[in-house]
Amino acid sequence: MSLEFNELPAGYQAVVSSNMKAVAFKDAQGIEDLLAAHAKKPLSENTPGQLEVMFNNGARWAYRGVALGKALELLKAPSKGKFFNAQVKNNPAHPGYSLEAGKPVAKPAEPTPAAQTPADRAKPTDKK
Repeated sequence: MSLEFNELPAGYQAVVSSNMKAVAFKDAQGIEDLLAAHAKKPLSENTPGQLEVMFNNGARWAYRGVALGKALELLKAPSKGKFFNAQVKNNPAHPGYSLEAGKPVAKPAEPTPAAQTPADRAKPTDKK
């Protein structure tokens, strides 16, 4: 998905922020624009969805399990970045993943002992 510098994907709203360019709030599958649906017929602020963020560098990330109320608060926050970092990005209840070329790409998980390489398992540990 190639976008011109000033073009926004469907459903995204521009925001004034030093780090974020635009946000969207979609249903859990990342399809329906819940902000537009809420404008037509108010939804519960507890309605869960997926917050999508387009950063000024062009990177796009989605965060799961965000409530509509939190997305609305983000849009009203005096500092979008501070609110986003405190309430969404650094919140384990809202796992994020990259949206590369329009397809979700999961963040790499920390390797489990079974996923470690033989060289990793051979390293001495400080445990006694």
